[in-house]
Amino acid sequence: MTGLVDTALDRSVIGGYSRLGFGLRARGWDADDPAVGSLANRTVAVTGGTSGIGAATAGRIAALGGHPILIGRSQDKADAVRAEIIHRHPSATVRVELCDISDLDQVRGLATRLAAAGVDIIIHNAGVMPPQRTESAQGHELSLAAHVLGPILL
Repeated sequence: MTGLVDTALDRSVIGGYSRLGFGLRARGWDADDPAVGSLANRTVAVTGGTSGIGAATAGRIAALGGHPILIGRSQDKADAVRAEIIHRHPSATVRVELCDISDLDQVRGLATRLAAAGVDIIIHNAGVMPPQRTESAQGHELSLAAHVLGPILL
């Protein structure tokens, strides 16, 4: 029965992404909370880790015993997210690395620093969608550079 409901929701597209679809699918899920410590001693770099989903991801990494590295463009935003994570998880080790993922020269420097840090996992979350055509420091369309070129290079 569950398979039929999932198939119907998927094929309707809208149903699968509605509150109804989520509610139907969530019934019978086990608690979606991995065991504390499941990321113990793992270093996880999160691009776009200074806001939104990236910041929330970094917080969960810390909650699971991992060591998040927040990668963002703003020192102030990164410091605020770092402070919030440490406030919630006092024993967490949270690093900050500044880098504009659309700037390939900055990405090369970041890659060197992350390799030295012994990163286990990279989560690419950084994104940008400017209202008009904008170019990166190397002259690439900004969204392409941030969503494709920078992550692949990293």
